[in-house]
Amino acid sequence: KSICKLTNLHYLYLGDNEITKIPESISQLVNLRKLCLNDNKIPKIPKSISYLTNLKYLGLVSNKISKIPTSLFYLTNLRTLRLDKNQISEIPESISQLVNLQELALLDNPNIKIPESSIESLPKLRFFF
Repeated sequence: KSICKLTNLHYLYLGDNEITKIPESISQLVNLRKLCLNDNKIPKIPKSISYLTNLKYLGLVSNKISKIPTSLFYLTNLRTLRLDKNQISEIPESISQLVNLQELALLDNPNIKIPESSIESLPKLRFFF
């Protein structure tokens, strides 16, 4: 939680730290551009992530995430979303709100359902795997 007081922080890498929860206070990091929380044990993305409107990269590879909250789709500046190796079973159609998304990684999410029309409506998407 003390990290969340660093309001001018642009890059935060906390990969491989056995983290089990993203604190709601993450919303205070309003200048954050890149958040990498790969290889942890995070089961849920908090709604407060929607306050990180300057975020361009979000990496949550190899966690325990099963659902993508619609609050994530308020991050309209997001260019890269890495959610590979989780437990996500469905991508909400509202993913189409991520109009600047260029890279979307969803590999190794067993039985995932991806609405083709929503992916096709991402105008800047270059890499989808």
